[in-house]
Amino acid sequence: MKLFVRRVLVAEKFDELLPRYLNFVRGVVDSDDLPLNVSREQLQQNKIMKVISKKLVRKVLELMKKLAKEEEGEDDDEEKEDGDDEKKEGKEAEKTDEEKKDKKEDDEKSWTKFWKEFNKNLKMGCYEDDSNRSKLSKLLRFTTTKSEGKEISLDKYLDRMQESQESIYYMSGDSLETMQKAPSMQVFKKKDLEVLMLSDHLDEPCLQKLADYEGKKFVSIQKADVKLDETEDEKKRFTKVKDMYKPLTDWWKDTLTDFTEKGAMKATGVKIEKVEVSKRLTESPVVVVTSQFGYSAQQEKVMKAQAFQNKDQLSMMSGRKTLEINPNHPVVADLLAKVKADKSDKAAVDTAQVLFQTALIESGYELADASALVNRVYRLMSKELGVDPDAPIKEVEVPEGEEEEEAEEEEEKDDDESKDEAEEAKVDGDEKKEEL
Repeated sequence: MKLFVRRVLVAEKFDELLPRYLNFVRGVVDSDDLPLNVSREQLQQNKIMKVISKKLVRKVLELMKKLAKEEEGEDDDEEKEDGDDEKKEGKEAEKTDEEKKDKKEDDEKSWTKFWKEFNKNLKMGCYEDDSNRSKLSKLLRFTTTKSEGKEISLDKYLDRMQESQESIYYMSGDSLETMQKAPSMQVFKKKDLEVLMLSDHLDEPCLQKLADYEGKKFVSIQKADVKLDETEDEKKRFTKVKDMYKPLTDWWKDTLTDFTEKGAMKATGVKIEKVEVSKRLTESPVVVVTSQFGYSAQQEKVMKAQAFQNKDQLSMMSGRKTLEINPNHPVVADLLAKVKADKSDKAAVDTAQVLFQTALIESGYELADASALVNRVYRLMSKELGVDPDAPIKEVEVPEGEEEEEAEEEEEKDDDESKDEAEEAKVDGDEKKEEL
């Protein structure tokens, strides 16, 4: 921003006029109220400068809002036109190739282009600018499980919400494909609930700062406190299933506590809060979720990548993990039977630990030391193949004389070939003599 006072240039670049998330804005400010005979430092502390800055931010946000509204209006008009086109069949066929080309060029809207270029700035502003956060939230766009790859506004999400839905659900991950396959997503697909897919590392902090939108709270489906609508019959059945699996959940909790605090995962810093029957799983046997105020898997990755990260703070904010089990899965049902028969069953312990580690990986968490998991996988593979996993490793014995026999056979073969060549040469010589 260029700053002028009564048409006299004071500063070619005056960065203090706008917050850093609006550093892409270019313009000129001319004021009649600012004094000319002051230094740059005094200008920054001037009350008039603060008023100008506040008005500038408001003006920029209004322009963005207008741009976004124009696009939403165009989208609504297009939907209406599409409905009219369905009633009047054959109209589309009459369009010329040139008109179709123009329509294709117009598909890329102004706000869509703007959002692609400056979405990180707006998300950063949503995180930093407390006074304008509600205005910025109207400009945010996210991909959802029902948006078919397009980014939609939070207002559109609210319009499509189910009547009984009380929260705005979201999850974070490396990519849309990975999130679609996540175990945490299974029950939301089953109940046809729309979920925001946050693949950018700025998305989740932005939503956490917002906390709610139009009275609807943001809830991560990767946290342990997710609540879904249930009928009375479903609640009664869940209580019975919970009691039925109590021997397994208690045993699993003790096993994993020893595993993470004294065993092979001691160095990872992972702590177990509880093991419980899950309401969110329909296909996978287990899933790992974090506590309500702990970091999600995506946040942990971002924090670990920070240059000045504090390991103690990271360990504290990671939160204690909860292992949720699927009571309908045959592996979990078999594990319950084994634990009831013998709590010290080594195969049951191995299975429980492998399930926990694979669930950590599937949920996006990183294993500090994967050797324990690899060793257990090798053991399970050995058992599957009928090999004793505890059998000592022996050096392979090569049969004696085998190499010598092969060498002798090759020598004999070479001798035979040389004899044949000599005989052929002799025959040729005799034939030549006869001719002479």
